[in-house]
Amino acid sequence: LLAPFLDRLITDDLHERFTSSAALRFFEDILSQLSPAQLSIPPPPSPSHYTPWEPAKYNRWRGLPEDFLKQWAHFRAPLPLMYTKVLRHICLTLWGIRCVRAIRHFKRVILRIRQFAQERRR
Repeated sequence: LLAPFLDRLITDDLHERFTSSAALRFFEDILSQLSPAQLSIPPPPSPSHYTPWEPAKYNRWRGLPEDFLKQWAHFRAPLPLMYTKVLRHICLTLWGIRCVRAIRHFKRVILRIRQFAQERRR
């Protein structure tokens, strides 16, 4: 029953992501609505191969009651964009992480140079 909470914590959309205070409020609210019987239900077993960005392999929402799914559907994280999937796949390797870091560093340097040039023109 933590699917909406977890999806809102890890969503790629930063504007939709919980802040720490909002997460605590949400968690306390949902916890107060659960019965002792619901709290005693064990979580489903972990899949043998867990890849968090591949919802086809692991779905936090699988097996939940239909009324619960409807109630919390707006909290469900959207599928990641192809760009995000490719970037995550690249970052699984040490080489990929280094390349992404170098590209980000290069981009920051270019943006600083551009900003400096614009300020000098004023």
